[in-house]
Amino acid sequence: MRTCLEKYNLLQEQWALILEQISAEFKSFKEKHLRMKDNLPSGKNLAELQGMSRREKDANQIFDEKCQDYHE
Repeated sequence: MRTCLEKYNLLQEQWALILEQISAEFKSFKEKHLRMKDNLPSGKNLAELQGMSRREKDANQIFDEKCQDYHE
């Protein structure tokens, strides 16, 4: 019984840590996209806008990979 309780407490602590990390990642992701959105009007030409689009896609891919890591 004691072993099960200790294991449960350890898993509960790990879960809390993972939730905290996920929340921080999501907050960072949202902030990054808000900054990118705010920079859109400053795009002066097509090449600059394409660069912004590429950075946004890269940010999405990184976030997706982090989500997959947490899922595993």
